[in-house]
Amino acid sequence: MSAYNKIIFANASANADWFSQGLTDYAAGYSTGKIEELLNFIAPEVKVSPAFEYYTSGSGDIKYDETEAFYDDDNTMRMRHSGFRVVNTTGNTVTAKCNVYGLTTIVDDDDDFIQKQAVEELKKQLLREDLIRASKLFTSMVTPTNKVWKSGDENNPIKDIKELIASVGDDCGCAANKVLFGAAAWNMRAEYFGTDSPNYTISPDALALALGVDGIAIANERALMKQDGKEAQKRAYILPENNVYAFCSQGGASAQDFSVIKRFVATPFTVYAREIAGGLEISLYTRALIAQTGVGGMKALKVSDK
Repeated sequence: MSAYNKIIFANASANADWFSQGLTDYAAGYSTGKIEELLNFIAPEVKVSPAFEYYTSGSGDIKYDETEAFYDDDNTMRMRHSGFRVVNTTGNTVTAKCNVYGLTTIVDDDDDFIQKQAVEELKKQLLREDLIRASKLFTSMVTPTNKVWKSGDENNPIKDIKELIASVGDDCGCAANKVLFGAAAWNMRAEYFGTDSPNYTISPDALALALGVDGIAIANERALMKQDGKEAQKRAYILPENNVYAFCSQGGASAQDFSVIKRFVATPFTVYAREIAGGLEISLYTRALIAQTGVGGMKALKVSDK
């Protein structure tokens, strides 16, 4: 056996020794709340192998196969002595590989509660970074149309959003099923109607039902964002606060389902822990890739009250 192979086997053995099943299970079950919810709302998770293929589809340069998008019973009924019609995927196939993301911290206490707290903080930070990556990709995919939402003005927020949702289907044939509000846009929508209107206090779930979409989310999450190469002095909104997005995004998606953006995950959050001088070193890592997978399945507004 070569010296190189001996080193490989030694590293594999060390990694196996440092793997923490208990903390890995805890990481899998621990929810980061709104960070994770917003990330999954924008970029639904799809489980894949480390190297994999996925399909991109939509309008523009990449066409979505209408035989897969629309119901046609003449084409689905099997004729006598014949086989079923074969549905072919006509979107572009992309070969990709997941990136490895991870963080390490050191705790000077072997208490189980302290170790779990450390895993919680690492998972929050990694998912917040994922949300920032997803948001940058998400917002780069569309140019918003300007609208004014001011009481007494001719523009009506509900009418504008309904038209926005319909315009997505007109372009790509896939009806927008989600709407994402920036924090300021959600507030301007309420102020337009005034405190006496039921629309002032309507919940996102109730509004989603009225608009006929699967879900509405409000992007309230903030982070220390870099601007012009410098860190912001305060926590800025991760997503543009004045924007509203209508888009196609399927929960429980596969690599083939139509969604404008997906988060491919090859390795779920995994914890390694090893004793070092003066403490315990805890590392949390995952293999994932956030990618645009649908073209033309999103429209946006940029609203103001002036």
